[in-house]
Amino acid sequence: MKKEKRPECNKPHSRSAGLVLSGVGLLLGLVGASSPGCAGERERHATAPSEDNGGGYKFVLRGSPMGSEAAREAAATLRRRLEGFETVTGVTIVDERTIRVAVPKNLRADPKVEAAIRAICTPQGVLEFRILADRDPASPTHTRGRKPQLVSELCARFATNGPTAPAGEGYAWFPVEDVLYFMHVEDADELKRVKGLRDRAIVEEYGGRWYVLAHSGPEHGLLQGSEEGRWRIRNAFLDPDPLTGQNTVSFEFDANGGRLFGELTGSHINRQLCVFLDDMAMSIATIMERITSRCRITGRFTPERAQQLCKILGSDPLPLSLEFAGRVD
Repeated sequence: MKKEKRPECNKPHSRSAGLVLSGVGLLLGLVGASSPGCAGERERHATAPSEDNGGGYKFVLRGSPMGSEAAREAAATLRRRLEGFETVTGVTIVDERTIRVAVPKNLRADPKVEAAIRAICTPQGVLEFRILADRDPASPTHTRGRKPQLVSELCARFATNGPTAPAGEGYAWFPVEDVLYFMHVEDADELKRVKGLRDRAIVEEYGGRWYVLAHSGPEHGLLQGSEEGRWRIRNAFLDPDPLTGQNTVSFEFDANGGRLFGELTGSHINRQLCVFLDDMAMSIATIMERITSRCRITGRFTPERAQQLCKILGSDPLPLSLEFAGRVD
């Protein structure tokens, strides 16, 4: 059996090299606000709803197809995510678009309780990977690929039309969670200095938020709902780094996910891979060799945030987006 190798960060030229992807492990970064949760794995059986007096927090499904099956899937996912929450006494279906998370009456008005439950329930939890657009080493003014495009034209079109307009053939702009961490810089001045370098991700600002240019097609990503079949995260668990002390989360693909991820990384050696959670670009790594099976996420988040990610990644994504709709007394 091949011995697992721990990925390492590139050494300087300062932070500009980014992160390295190698061996059977993936070192990426996620950034997020602190949100209480608890660690767990998908295989653990979800707790059944408990009796309560009918109060709690209401969440509404948004999108289509709407129906009883979507409501059942959403309720099952929330039960897995909320397992271990002492403040939650059950998850019930009110109707085909409404889910109620039951909370004892004396706790419902507590803003910390509400914030913690909303942070676990509202992310859809769709994890995907995409190869980023990058500059051609031989012609840095153009993107690399079979159909090179002028980077300046792509950025000018973005500045005029915004992120929702077509970016260019085979590309799309995606919002970035934390651009300083994403680009491995300390402040806005350093970001300005490195933004246009040929070995950096192509990022631009629009409306006060930063976006990154990535390939949009399935041949350049491991996406949910791809034609090659469904894949899943088999489990997710806390995995603190003994060398740095960082709070990290490891997760494993199922057999089909590992196969597809191996094909993606194996065919894009030395390219930049980006991890997305609910279409939000979280962090990037440079692929050094083919990778399958297990991945490891590290970044600037608290133990509570890492536990939250375990819960979200360790359960199936919600079938539709879920919106908080208020307290029910």
